[in-house]
Amino acid sequence: MVCKKFKRTKSKYDYIILDLPPAWNLLTKNGVAVADKVISPMEPSRFGYESHTKVLQSVSTLKMKLLILSVVNHMLAQKSIF
Repeated sequence: MVCKKFKRTKSKYDYIILDLPPAWNLLTKNGVAVADKVISPMEPSRFGYESHTKVLQSVSTLKMKLLILSVVNHMLAQKSIF
């Protein structure tokens, strides 16, 4: 049902950006199901890498042919004074 409604809306726009929660729930699954591309932010840490690996596995099990763009957030310490 979501896919049918989204296809009608998709024809009206060049780009549609869906900002989805980090949880792997029904909303996120529906968003991935209708997506052409997924942008996935990743924190540069061990936990961030492990979480990102789980996201990639979850997305690929739902939709095999999907371009996934991974973005690494570079975190700077606030201690720097210029």
